[in-house]
Amino acid sequence: MSKELVLTSPVGVAVSKEVDGIEMGVLSDGRSYFTARGLARLVNTGPSTILTQGKRWLEGDRGSKLAQMLVARGLERPSLYVEIERDGSKVHAYTDDVAVVILEYYAFETTPPNLDAQKNFRKLAQAGLRTFVYLALGYDPNRQIDTSWRHFHDRMTMHTVPRGYFSVFKECADFVLASIKAGVPINHETIPDISVGIAWAKYWKAHDLEKKFGEREKHDHNYPDYYPQARSNPQDINVYPVAALGVYRQWLEDVYLPGNYPKYLEKKVAAKLVSASTVELLLRELSSPALPEGSDEEE
Repeated sequence: MSKELVLTSPVGVAVSKEVDGIEMGVLSDGRSYFTARGLARLVNTGPSTILTQGKRWLEGDRGSKLAQMLVARGLERPSLYVEIERDGSKVHAYTDDVAVVILEYYAFETTPPNLDAQKNFRKLAQAGLRTFVYLALGYDPNRQIDTSWRHFHDRMTMHTVPRGYFSVFKECADFVLASIKAGVPINHETIPDISVGIAWAKYWKAHDLEKKFGEREKHDHNYPDYYPQARSNPQDINVYPVAALGVYRQWLEDVYLPGNYPKYLEKKVAAKLVSASTVELLLRELSSPALPEGSDEEE
């Protein structure tokens, strides 16, 4: 088996975050994980030690006490970790079934006693490691809320618009919600309102709409802290005079949705972020008159 097949996770990351200095997350299949750095902090050792143990296991070493404990728990897969991508970098993710054994090893099998590992092991044993991570991240597997809904909700909750103006993000809500329902993953890699904002800004400038409706203004927009984009919060976005809202909506329905959005989605299909069948069904739905009529009535 190749190294890539051994290490690459077949699933995506539903949510990830650093909590109290410990990097953790949940994969899209529901398994919680700690990164090598997060696991090292949990057991009060160096990240290189965790990485070395993972390397030895990958090379077939089953003679150490930790390896014997893992084998006794029925672990047979060739790698202790899966490789995920975060912020453009490869990260080793130790899923809960492996992490709990490593934590137990450091809590009770090392000399001198590892008091930090013991404390954390007892804390996690009481709640369950997966439940602990779910609670720390605010992840709700019982309600099975899709990550896209959470991302959209959290951004909308943080979003403000000054009186007398409208924002592209808020006015995109109808078709973004339709996209989520169709199965398009809305996250830090797929942010349709950026595409809409760029296209609308070009249209605004090309048609000299400032002379008719007044100047657009700059306004702060923040991403949730689990977005890579949050590192440069606040973002500087354009907000437009509310008098131009009708023109914007007409442009969105007549120009962007039938022309720009399909091209945007084609790029996401090429990047394997969304399936072609999902896009086909979504565009079919958006081309029906139901969405525009509903949008006008709601406003």
